[in-house]
Amino acid sequence: MQDWEKINEPRDWQTLHTEIRRRGVDPQVLPITRRLLNHIQPFPRTLATFIGIFMGAIIPEEADFNVVWGLLDLNIKVRCAKGARQIDIVNVA
Repeated sequence: MQDWEKINEPRDWQTLHTEIRRRGVDPQVLPITRRLLNHIQPFPRTLATFIGIFMGAIIPEEADFNVVWGLLDLNIKVRCAKGARQIDIVNVA
């Protein structure tokens, strides 16, 4: 699956929030990544509130913010995968 296909998958802020929490307690994640995940944990809800206010302001027009959630999710996955690779490199050396 291409990145653009992953980004366009339907998501909501609750799913992303749960994913951040799940990854934040994963023992395979580096401590620095865990701290980052714990710091950004409230971000999806805040972003959802902002998007809701924005969508209310542009009524009757509609906007699709699914790409925003997809990009955020993809960035978190890449960051966590990068941390896992760093662990593998340290264990090999």
